[in-house]
Amino acid sequence: MKRNRLVALALLIVNTGLALCGWDWFNSPSVVMDTDARVIYQNIDAQVVIGDFATDDDLAKEKYDGNCYVFHGVISEKSRNNKEITLGEPLTCSTSDKDIIKDIGRLPVGSKVMVYGKLSVGFFGGPDVDIDKIDLEDEKHNSDKFYSTVSGKNIDKTTLKKRTFENTKATFLIPSKWSKVEHDLVGEKLGSMPGYQYRLNELSPKKPYAESLFVCFFDHASMVDINDLDRTDDIEEAIIRDILGKDRLKKYPLTTKKSYYGTQYKYYRDTYSKADIDKYQAEFVFQECSDGMIVYLYIYQEPNNIDDVMLALRFAQ
Repeated sequence: MKRNRLVALALLIVNTGLALCGWDWFNSPSVVMDTDARVIYQNIDAQVVIGDFATDDDLAKEKYDGNCYVFHGVISEKSRNNKEITLGEPLTCSTSDKDIIKDIGRLPVGSKVMVYGKLSVGFFGGPDVDIDKIDLEDEKHNSDKFYSTVSGKNIDKTTLKKRTFENTKATFLIPSKWSKVEHDLVGEKLGSMPGYQYRLNELSPKKPYAESLFVCFFDHASMVDINDLDRTDDIEEAIIRDILGKDRLKKYPLTTKKSYYGTQYKYYRDTYSKADIDKYQAEFVFQECSDGMIVYLYIYQEPNNIDDVMLALRFAQ
């Protein structure tokens, strides 16, 4: 297998590193680029979902089952214990979370609301939404072109910029403001693998704690032997070792997860040190695609732009 160096990391860290932060993020055993913990919800009218199930139950199940949405609708019923509400005619939404139950208790029947949650279809039953959050209606974002986070961030997908890796069909989307802090790794001779660096701390005029996202493509054609295609863990581990300058890793992959939108990721996290002085959290995510793999490297001292980082993962293909 070829040793295809991903990025000249030390040089890039010099360009992005500023002040040290506290150690909270380094003590955490989990990754922040977690699709389960940081969901990007698509907005949709509850009546559209109800109508799709009424028209073709099987087709609607294939489209919606397991996906996460912000359902816009009117509370037509709610249970006495406030653990369950019905939107329209009917879409059942339920929770066991005490804080959400309190929120439902404050909302009378007839309220226009937004319900954040994952839709599931039982073997015999109809659609049911597991509520992650409920809020009063925001009519400005009641369209499927908008995507939202539970923190209240709303993204218009039509404003995102498309990026395609050179000589590939693999693409991803970025917020338009990222164009100002974008660097082409090959074009600017920062690395040999097609991809981009986004120096996210430079989006703030104060340039706070270091934060960069690298999105790169590892082409299967760069592998010497066709048998290497069956050794993806070895390939990914070699990429990580090469970047971090380590002879071995503690454990790879740290975890493997299939996201709610169907894409599977392999994760690794470690601490990167520059001259044993500055320390950075380094998170790797690998996404298999038809001609190779997309490699994400998120380096930070504070993950201030994590919502937008998750957006880049969400729409890569």
